[in-house]
Amino acid sequence: TLPHDLDYILSEINRYWREADSEQRVDEADRFYKQRAEGHIPNWESFTADQKEGALPSGFDEKIHNVAVYPSSEDEFVAIGEEWDNPIYRDQRAGLNRVAADLEGESDVHLYVRVHPNLAGVDNEQTRELDELDDRNGVTVIPAASSISSYALLHASDCVLTFGSTMGIEATYWRKPSVLAGMCFYRDLGATYIPESHRQVIRFLKDSSLSPKPVEPSLK
Repeated sequence: TLPHDLDYILSEINRYWREADSEQRVDEADRFYKQRAEGHIPNWESFTADQKEGALPSGFDEKIHNVAVYPSSEDEFVAIGEEWDNPIYRDQRAGLNRVAADLEGESDVHLYVRVHPNLAGVDNEQTRELDELDDRNGVTVIPAASSISSYALLHASDCVLTFGSTMGIEATYWRKPSVLAGMCFYRDLGATYIPESHRQVIRFLKDSSLSPKPVEPSLK
């Protein structure tokens, strides 16, 4: 099998969880998520180490319905194959533009698009289109190099939208409703809401009563 084979990875996730010690597996999962939130990632570069703990965007209004959006770096998956094609949108950028356009007239909904920190200093079509979203009403784009805390935003928001970012599964661990509009390794674990259409994406994002999915799939 290939490293990005979704079915194989899903079977391995479930196998390792099933064969692991029932207490140790939870402790290890807790440690993983808490270390990431603290900016400590033993086996990878931390993209949040330079962010200011607790920092939220200026003017963040807790009285309205806030949606945190965590885009992925599209170039990482563009050549993998059809299995990873977005099932709803042509690509992530098209999805973000449609979501922003449909929610622009909703005065009680605000989108906070947290550009991935690994795009700091990158100037390409993706980053320019993300910047342009900031011109829409009801949308705030947080630049890649911003000191705004990705995790403070996560905890303060009412729900999360991702297209495959790890933050989608982290949101579930932190008891936030997570809407996934793309492909990733955790897609079929039952940890996120999986819309089948753009209309359903919008319905999920506007639903102030949307509850978090069960935590156990995120621990896997």
